[in-house]
This record gives sequence, structure tokens and C-alpha cells, in this order.
Amino acid sequence: MATSKSHNTAGFLNMGLEENKAIIRRLLQDGLAKQDKSVLDELIAAKHVRDEWELKFGSFPDLELRAEHMIAEGDEVWTRGTFRATHVRDFGRYVASGKFVELPYIDWWVLRDGKIVDNWGIWDNRQLLLPRSG
Repeated sequence: MATSKSHNTAGFLNMGLEENKAIIRRLLQDGLAKQDKSVLDELIAAKHVRDEWELKFGSFPDLELRAEHMIAEGDEVWTRGTFRATHVRDFGRYVASGKFVELPYIDWWVLRDGKIVDNWGIWDNRQLLLPRSG
């Protein structure tokens, strides 16, 4: 298990793989599931990442990300799981449906000095594109 800290060639502190995974677990469980902005402020260094998640909070107020798999390599962590939420407000081009959705997702997180500095996500958004029934 890699848990020692070292500096990489760019001068950033490399956290151990397990520490990086623990940061992402805490973000998912305490920051995103509870929509606790103080946890986002503590763990996310990049404003564009915080802003994106705060937009999702408004559109998906009961948002839950279930990470079924997590892999860490260097300063990057990948999660694959299920995005569960009720879509109550428009999110980008996705018109609010009022439906509860369960979407498979993959997130790629980049950490520096124990903080999240970038995030890319891929989700199967077909349920968000289907017309509202009823």
C-alpha cells in the first residue's frame, strides 16, 4: 500500500494513493451527498470544479454518487458508479423532468497537495434526454 508522501518534479506534494482515495470518498459522502459547501471549500482548490458541483446541487437536490469502483495512480483518482438524483431544475441543455434518475458515471479527479484541482466526468445521460411522462 503506497501511503508515503514525496514531491514530484513540478514541486507538488504527492499524497499517498490511499490518502487521495480517502479525500475523494470524503468529498462524495460528506461534500456531495450532504451538499456541504464547507467540505467542498476544504477539499476542492479549483473554483471551476466547485462551481460545477454547486450547479448540480440546484438541479439535483437529492444528489448521491455511489462509487462502486475507485482506482488511484499518482495524483489521480478514478471512480465508476451510479449517479442517483431527482432532476428538478434545468441543467445546461437538460430540461428538468421531475424524474428520479440513476445514471452510470465515471469521474476522473486530479489532486495536488491534498486538494482537488480538476475533475472530468462522463455519465450516461439518456434518461435526462427522454421526455417527461404523464
